[in-house]
Amino acid sequence: MLLGVTAWYFVAYDAYEPIGEELFENAHFEREFEGWKRTGVSTVTKDKQGVVTLSVIEPKRNVQLFQWLVLPPNLPFLQLSVQAATHHLVPGKKEWQLGRLFLVFYDKNGKKITIQSEPFSVGSTPWHFYKGVFEVPEHAHKIRVGVNILQATGVVQVNELSLLPVRLKAETMWLTTLGFVLWLGMIIVWMWPYFRALKKVSSSLFVFMGLFIAAMMMPGGVRDQIAIHLPALSYSVTPLLSINIESMAHLLLFFSMAFLFIKWRVKPIGWVILDLLFLGMFIEALQIFVEGRSADLSDLWVDYFGLLFGALCAWLWCMFRNCSK
Repeated sequence: MLLGVTAWYFVAYDAYEPIGEELFENAHFEREFEGWKRTGVSTVTKDKQGVVTLSVIEPKRNVQLFQWLVLPPNLPFLQLSVQAATHHLVPGKKEWQLGRLFLVFYDKNGKKITIQSEPFSVGSTPWHFYKGVFEVPEHAHKIRVGVNILQATGVVQVNELSLLPVRLKAETMWLTTLGFVLWLGMIIVWMWPYFRALKKVSSSLFVFMGLFIAAMMMPGGVRDQIAIHLPALSYSVTPLLSINIESMAHLLLFFSMAFLFIKWRVKPIGWVILDLLFLGMFIEALQIFVEGRSADLSDLWVDYFGLLFGALCAWLWCMFRNCSK
């Protein structure tokens, strides 16, 4: 039941409501590209139906279609959306080398504050509605916002671009709090035997692993501020898997849990693997109810890779050495 309600919240529920009019000038391109700026002009075209096509053939090239806008005062959130289709869109080796909606915030002095984005699906995909809701930083004065393909190859077609000021609906806070508490409770109950075993063996290890799990529940804004001060690490392995600081934390956590819990014989190996498989899904479900976070399939793949590698190492350890009773 909890999974069903979470799926409804994630797929069907709209947590935001508009509080103003469209911010884009010439949003549907009725007046060609009036109000818009282009880089790579020859690779941004518009047909008679109002569909705009961005294309990059050679690697390490960029194409952008965007507007500069001064923000009205006291905006809580901006909702950026578009109807888009992709054709043979291949990302670059790094995580940011792809096609996406993007929004860059600047202060009054023109200093960049933060970059937000909503990536397009890779490969060839039919028309799909993409939407991202982004919190407006405190000192944001103007934005650069639009669509781009950065050092990736392929074609992106867009139509019906929209940028709206929005706010959270009144009931959203209650729903997110309830969802967060229920999923957190589920995780605690599900993992209670393991937490007890961990605390019994090593209190410091119990605290360390608890901090790792807590970090995965951290609001997106706090996470982004911390990430600014960490070493840059971003490498795309496949369209579904990229390596960065956050994914390394996922990998280390699930490797450590699988190795230690199997080595200590908290439960039979099959039950440990099954419990940790569900834990990965529970954490992603919980993140749906955390501000600035969402369920991420690539995080789940990293969790499961760490889990299976840790289980294999623990199994080999137990074959050649006596495991803890």
